[in-house]
This record gives sequence, structure tokens and C-alpha cells, in this order.
Amino acid sequence: VFETRLNYKKEFDKHNINATAVSEFSGNLKSISTYGATGFSNQTNGFNNLSSATIATLPKNNIAKDNLMSFLGRVAYGYNNKYLLTASIRADGSSKFGNENKWGYFPSVALGWTLSEESIIKNMNIFDNFKLRASYGVTGNNQIPAYSSIGLIGAANYVFNDVFYSGIAQNSVSNPGLKWETTAQYNYGVDLGFLKNRLNITAEVYYKKTTDLLLEIQLPLSSGFETALKNIGSFSNKGFELTVNSVNIDNSSFKWRSDFTFSFNRNKVLDLGDK
Repeated sequence: VFETRLNYKKEFDKHNINATAVSEFSGNLKSISTYGATGFSNQTNGFNNLSSATIATLPKNNIAKDNLMSFLGRVAYGYNNKYLLTASIRADGSSKFGNENKWGYFPSVALGWTLSEESIIKNMNIFDNFKLRASYGVTGNNQIPAYSSIGLIGAANYVFNDVFYSGIAQNSVSNPGLKWETTAQYNYGVDLGFLKNRLNITAEVYYKKTTDLLLEIQLPLSSGFETALKNIGSFSNKGFELTVNSVNIDNSSFKWRSDFTFSFNRNKVLDLGDK
């Protein structure tokens, strides 16, 4: 993994700016070799004496390499400790996808309003913290094997006229249109603090929708293949979370704190593709 990062911070008057730019490159190389034998007359030495086996199985090996290149730009802006804005854009390029779809672009934006800094709320003398939050963002998923968008060729041994031959054949279906699976999420929340922040309450609702799912689908036997990887279907996830924290007793001899959490979540399959 190679990463470069650039940060910029600036405060002037009632304004606060924090900007970040990131570039990252990561490469993965996986190599697997498998050797086996059966029919040992003596189990004492096991793997250290494979030559004593009566049956040797064909060795197998697999090498896979994939690369990921990413760029991120993010700006956080605050005004007078009341109004907060964070916006970002992320670009990810993965070697696992087809030539036309290697890159995915994922934006996000978040807004915050600290009402407890407003004079009308301060004069109420009720809240130590009162903040409203809202955000929207998109993320991507590329957790599939390397070379998933192309048809791979592998060993295909066969017997002809009682003679064993080695050969090669295509063992996976190509899909040059394979692309990133994406998830869009909305969040709305409120943070409350009372009694010199000895009682804190956080409530949040969220909704997520995932589209272009990376799924293996069944193929007809006439195709010569069992399955194929496609972008197909969508599902949603929505819920509510409530957290209450309290500091009941806090002195040098005794501390007592309480935490309460309630959450509700519902998943729903929206589409599974062609019937």
C-alpha cells in the first residue's frame, strides 16, 4: 500500500476550514499451490515422506493479482461553531471490473446545526448541547475475485482411447460490463445534552439502498457453465437508534454511569433481477 496525504487548515474570524486530499495505491498478490497423496503404508512421517504414498493426486496452483487506485478530496467548513458542512468525493479504480467500468465515483455531504450556540436556545437554560445532523453518502463494493470480468482458462484433462491427455478450456463466463456495487445512505440525527452534560441523548434514523449487487446467478446447463457473476438486484436497510448515557455519581470515591441503547432495523429485498 502506498498513500500520500495533504492537509490544509485555516481559521479566520468566525470561519474554520479543514481540507484533505488523499491518493492511495494498493496491490494484492495471492499464490496458492496444493499437492496431495493418499495410500500411505506408514503414517509415521506423514507430509515429510510423500514418496511413500501409493497414489499421488494432480497438483494445483493459482496466482491472482489485483490493484486498486483511489483519490479522495474532502472539505470541512464551520462557521461560529454553529453551522457545519462536510463534503467529499472519492474515486476508486479497481482492476477487477471491465474496461469501461473500472472507476466508481462516490460523493458525500453532511450538515450540522448546533442550536445550543444560538442565543434563543442558550437563554432557555435547558440544553448544554443541542445539535441537528443530516448526511447523504454513496459507497462502493468490489469484494469479488480478481479477473471476475473476463473468461478464464484453466486445466481440463481428459481421457481418449484409454490415454490420459492434458488440455485447457474456458472455466468461467466473461462479463465486460461488470461494475461497482453501490450503496446510498441517508442519516438524520439529533444530539442532546442536559445537566452539564451528565445526561446525553442521541437519536438517529437511517435509510440505505444497495443497487447493482454483485451476485452469482445460475446458468442453464446448455451454456456449459454453472454460474456467472453479474450486477443484479437491490435491497434496502432502514432503522432507528437511540442511545442514552448518564453520569449518576462521579466523585473521587465512587463512580456510577448508565448506558441505554435501543435499535430497530428492517431489511427488505427490492429486486432479484429477471425472473
